[in-house]
Amino acid sequence: MSILIGDKWGVDFDAPIKMSSEQKDKFIGFLKTLFSVVEEEYTGELRVDRIGDKLFMKEWTSAELALLLEVETKDTDMVAEELGRSWMSVDIKRGEFIPKYLAWVRERGIDLLSANTKELIKEFMKEKQDLIISRRRKRTELRKLREAYNLTRRERAPGQIFFPGSEKVQSVLKPLGLEGVDDEGERKLLKRIKILEKELEE
Repeated sequence: MSILIGDKWGVDFDAPIKMSSEQKDKFIGFLKTLFSVVEEEYTGELRVDRIGDKLFMKEWTSAELALLLEVETKDTDMVAEELGRSWMSVDIKRGEFIPKYLAWVRERGIDLLSANTKELIKEFMKEKQDLIISRRRKRTELRKLREAYNLTRRERAPGQIFFPGSEKVQSVLKPLGLEGVDDEGERKLLKRIKILEKELEE
């Protein structure tokens, strides 16, 4: 068995290791003596890239983010050591996460002393992820609307009705209740574009 050490001090085995349930429990117990947060993940496939070969990003868990909040009792060096992350990654994540999280908590009038921190962070993370997905969908819709609007402006003479042959353009028009585009249809397209642009600016 070989242990690989990456250029950022990430550690991994060079190949999967077969363990009994008892051996695995003992190994995880040992890791917990080294790190504050140890989580077991199940996967249906083996990872090809090893940490010793290539550095890759690891998502922050709610347990790790909860540890970042202990600013009065644990400095960045302590948290980095307990999480097995670099000092820089902890410092950057603290600066990014804590202000946004506390602002979110204040907006909802939540009492941090009585709340379950890990569950609250999970709720915060889910809401932010839902917001990212929503904005991504709006950007996609906006792009399609602009394409449809520019196409009708180019192909349609004033007073005429433009019936698009493209399924892509039709998929944009149907949610707006449009089969073809006349002067009123153009105004609907432009109105929806303006609404999305304003929402994405916020």
